[in-house]
Amino acid sequence: MKIRFADFCIIFFVFSVITMVALPREGEADPHHSLKVRLTINKTKFLAGERPLCTLTLKNTGNEAIELLHPNCGNGITSFRVIEIQSGIETFEKRELPPDDIPQMITILPDREFRTRVDLLNKIHLSAPGEYAVSAVYFSTDNRYQAESQPIRLKITPFAVNNLFLDSVQTSEVNGVFVNSAAKPSQITLAEFRIAVKGGLESIYSAGKTSPTMHPYMSKPPNNGRSSGKWIAWIEGENLKYTHYDTGTKNNTRHVAEIKLPHGQPEIIPPLYIESADDPLIKQKGAAIIWLDGSKPNSSSMQVINLEKDEPANIAKIDGKVSIAAARPKWMMSHTLSNSTKLVTFLSYDQEKLSLYLVPWPDRIGSEGHLQKLLTWNNDEFVAGGATLGFGDEIYGATLVRSGLADSRSLELIVWKYDAKEKIVEQYRQILPWNEMLPIGSATVRVRPDGFPAVLLRSNEYKWLVWDGLDKKMKSLPAPYSDTKKALDLAFFNQSEIVLICADTGSGIMVKRLDGSDLPSDY
Repeated sequence: MKIRFADFCIIFFVFSVITMVALPREGEADPHHSLKVRLTINKTKFLAGERPLCTLTLKNTGNEAIELLHPNCGNGITSFRVIEIQSGIETFEKRELPPDDIPQMITILPDREFRTRVDLLNKIHLSAPGEYAVSAVYFSTDNRYQAESQPIRLKITPFAVNNLFLDSVQTSEVNGVFVNSAAKPSQITLAEFRIAVKGGLESIYSAGKTSPTMHPYMSKPPNNGRSSGKWIAWIEGENLKYTHYDTGTKNNTRHVAEIKLPHGQPEIIPPLYIESADDPLIKQKGAAIIWLDGSKPNSSSMQVINLEKDEPANIAKIDGKVSIAAARPKWMMSHTLSNSTKLVTFLSYDQEKLSLYLVPWPDRIGSEGHLQKLLTWNNDEFVAGGATLGFGDEIYGATLVRSGLADSRSLELIVWKYDAKEKIVEQYRQILPWNEMLPIGSATVRVRPDGFPAVLLRSNEYKWLVWDGLDKKMKSLPAPYSDTKKALDLAFFNQSEIVLICADTGSGIMVKRLDGSDLPSDY
């Protein structure tokens, strides 16, 4: 859930404030003695990077009104006392807002309360796993008096990232879903990233129980659209399990439901679909399209499962199905254009030739899909594929292959483009510098929204490299990412610079530049 600055115009802390009333003369009572502070939280155990919802309550128990600077004033004094339980280390943490804010006053009348929601992890740094006691502290202007809440005890648990899936790398808002195998039992976990100045991991949430080997996928709205919610789905056996998460609502209880799928080794074609809507109160419908093998070679099908929010549980319904005269793909991806037209591209072998296909989603049960073979390549062995939608609804793709005969093979990237007007265009082939005697342990292809690709590669010896389609150079990753065995993926800062989304023990998941540094903190 993203918490916008406007949601916290009260944020913070009257406990942090400078008062505008005159300091008391000797012998006079200070009305701030009557200020009582209370800090509450919706949960006390959460993941590193998760953003719990806190409520700050200030109560005037005296007989006089208390006048204080508004909490969002830059010259307020906002403090938290943080005690690490295991070591006993105590720190005071304060994060001031911009100093050029115009002072604004609030008044708390006798026996009245002032209450506001607090984005706690935006105020204090608690990324390392452990147990902490946190209290909110208000100091008077001369530091002679203070009002402090009772501490709340928090436990931050580590997580491990398995089977990370990113919904898109098209914009600065990137959503990921993965299996947290460190949880007992393992948890489907949602992460939100901001690939921008002062960006990084924004928030993280658990979405349901599963086993550590599952592959969860997430929804994406039509091209250039926005969605306040997210559908998440994964396959366990022959069942599709699914849940919905709402951004910006108080009730985010995730109900995991399931539906039995037709036989045929079902596999989700990512990403899922969700309607465009900014209002979290709108029940956004979604859908998944599933690949199913047939009983005979080249007799496969694609099955649509519609998803709908409901109370107390979400609903899934089997919908359109289309027959596909092709073998199970080596790579496949769903694309929803800005007008909500849904297409699938996939790579499959046809008589030992690697071919790129396109087919629209079925609109009814038993329909025959208009399967188009877009490109065919001879003597090319599939390694990896990737694609993205351009802002004009073009599909930009790249296919990594081992090309040529056995005695003279090379690692090549085939860059292609498809749109409704120009149809398919193979833009170019690029030979990548790679020792053909060296096996490829893992490969990921990402494509910028203007069509320039990037490739993340490693050998079986876990030496990670990145090839950049902008300068057409292969680059080594710095330590500790050069030989990491943890989850690693690519995204684009300013839709251009390659950045790493990388898992880390304990602190969770981070966004780093290729030199290992953080995203820039200033414009």
